[in-house]
Amino acid sequence: MTCIAPTADHGARVVLLESLLHEETESAPSHHELIKFLKQSFQREATQVLRKYYYWDLVKNKPSSFLEIPTEFHSDYDIVFTAVQRIPSHLTLVKDREIVMRCMTSSENQCLSLYSFLGTEFKLDVEIASIALKICLNDYKSMASSLRSNADLALQVVRQNGLLLELVHKTCRMKNRMVQITALEQNGMALQFLSHELKNTYELALTAVTQNGAAIQFISRELKKRDEIITAALNSNTRAYYYLHPTLRLKYAEERGDLTYPYDDIFIRQRKIPYIVCNDRPCQVVRKTYSRWFKKCHIDCKDIFTGETLTLNYLTPQSIVHIPFIWTFEYFVEYIEGDEVVLTQRKTLQVVSKKLSSLFENSNSQLFNELTVKNESSNKIVKIVKSMGIERVVDVLMDG
Repeated sequence: MTCIAPTADHGARVVLLESLLHEETESAPSHHELIKFLKQSFQREATQVLRKYYYWDLVKNKPSSFLEIPTEFHSDYDIVFTAVQRIPSHLTLVKDREIVMRCMTSSENQCLSLYSFLGTEFKLDVEIASIALKICLNDYKSMASSLRSNADLALQVVRQNGLLLELVHKTCRMKNRMVQITALEQNGMALQFLSHELKNTYELALTAVTQNGAAIQFISRELKKRDEIITAALNSNTRAYYYLHPTLRLKYAEERGDLTYPYDDIFIRQRKIPYIVCNDRPCQVVRKTYSRWFKKCHIDCKDIFTGETLTLNYLTPQSIVHIPFIWTFEYFVEYIEGDEVVLTQRKTLQVVSKKLSSLFENSNSQLFNELTVKNESSNKIVKIVKSMGIERVVDVLMDG
């Protein structure tokens, strides 16, 4: 009797077995009965294995042949995996849930989004959808509303990208507080995708601006005046200054000691800005021009203290420029003694003392002479501008 030696090539073993089963022999009856038993027991299995290897090899060499092979092999993981790796759309033909899940979770497919190639019945499967989202969050866009209403899937998505709250079904987005909070903790700008009522909920607004201060743009005027909201917003992103009322903007900048705040180029294109920082100096914008397709920006500006003409050039739209805070105060002049001038602020009546030499770029300037010359017939009012740590007298007026 021929023996089948163990071999690593299963296909070769099957061929050897087929040869044994079909050979003609005149052995003793017991031997013949054994051969008959083996033939009956293994012929079908051996033939099936041979067929598998034939079709597997066919798919390896010609992936499109997966469309033509018998459907029974659409449930064979080896053949399906080989076909899907080369042509992902073949997964549409697979009806076996276990095979589908194995293909999607395979380490070799971790960078390949297969969800769009699934059959309809599998696209609605929550477990399969969850697997797909671990690989590619963008698949959430194409999921059915029934899946986008699922709180577990919504949480899975917004934990990774809060802005995808926009895609969560309205019923879940507007009613599930856990989904809302999770999205805002990941990205405060997701606040824009909530209803007007929810945006102005103190808890949600505070959560959003704590993560990204720029989210303050989406809340009501009343909440924008709340100290906790403003402080949290400025602590996380000083772009929040742009969305504050000018009076509050200067108030908090003075309290915090901020000299400037960042400004995205996209806003400069859309709006007129009076001041900008150039060469670390506060400047007044004279003119701004853009190159073709808005790739470069050229700003002509003038130093608000010295009057020097400066130029700012930068690439768009990635660039961020800075806007200086500018305070203007008016004081009554009480008296001048040497280099010291005592002033009373016109609005608050606060008395302050300043050095004359620090208030003028040039002690021989006309303004300096107007301030220091004695005039018994009227009181003097001095206008002082403060910006970026610099204080200068910009005008001297007569009161009375």
